[in-house]
Amino acid sequence: MENFYQPSLPDAWEGRRDTSLRFHQVVNTVDLREDVPVSRDQPAIAFLGFASDEGIRRNQGRVGAVEGPHAIRKALSNFPLHGGATDYRFFDAGNVVCYQRDLEQAQHVLGEMVSRLLSKNMFPILLGGGHEMAWGHFQGLAKAKLSNCAIVNFDAHFDLRPVTDQGNSGTAMGQIAKLLQSQGLPFSYTCFGIQKMGNTPSLFEEAKRLHVNTIFAETFHLEKREHFPKILDSVKEHDRVYLTICLDVFAAPYAPGVSAPQPLGLLPWHCFPLLRDLAASGKVVSMDIAELSPPHDVGGRTAALAAALIAEFICFTKS
Repeated sequence: MENFYQPSLPDAWEGRRDTSLRFHQVVNTVDLREDVPVSRDQPAIAFLGFASDEGIRRNQGRVGAVEGPHAIRKALSNFPLHGGATDYRFFDAGNVVCYQRDLEQAQHVLGEMVSRLLSKNMFPILLGGGHEMAWGHFQGLAKAKLSNCAIVNFDAHFDLRPVTDQGNSGTAMGQIAKLLQSQGLPFSYTCFGIQKMGNTPSLFEEAKRLHVNTIFAETFHLEKREHFPKILDSVKEHDRVYLTICLDVFAAPYAPGVSAPQPLGLLPWHCFPLLRDLAASGKVVSMDIAELSPPHDVGGRTAALAAALIAEFICFTKS
């Protein structure tokens, strides 16, 4: 495990100071290899990076997401705290890294770290990194006895590709489905922003077989606001939700820095109302942001979008 975990550096969070608090002023570093103090007096949020794009490489995508966690921290540093954000303590738990391209071990270590954060009463927000992080993330939820949850994914892709000899950035949800089946638990999966040209007919058949609640990207563009799917309708039968956001769900002008840019993707304001509703439900137990690829970003706009999604979620989250 030693080679797969790196504690955060003190200078990971830097920014300007003025009359109100910004994230860089309230985030404290913590080393998950050491004893982490637990406080029941004030809720805590912990950022944990997954520095890997090995899954993207295996999936023949353009790599670069290994640099994503640092870029999200940098973008979020200067964001001011609003609303419910002031109710939390914030920690940076460092990065899980994909040492020597051993993705399976990196995912295992990520699961261990997520479980450790949850056991310390910390809400994990994972910073990616390829979307292969979702499989490791969910292993942590399972270890913490939280696998009986609804899965909400903002993504242009189902991520239900079959696993042959190795998993990749497109197999996580299929791996999760198999784990839940082995545990006798339902696979409750809602995916917002699906693109027809981003998924093969066989993947649509697999989604149908698994009863995936699919909302196409075109629904957001063509339907009137009152016809938009209500996110709570898809999770109302569950007490817990795992939220995962793949940045390639957004249109390329807003998110150029991803593995697979989407010319017909969502606009940020398609997602923000749903994100607010989900945060306000108080059901989310953990979340992640995946697929930020800084080498392909333009003017840091994708990193800024990732940071805005995190800040908005925290602002509306019930403590």
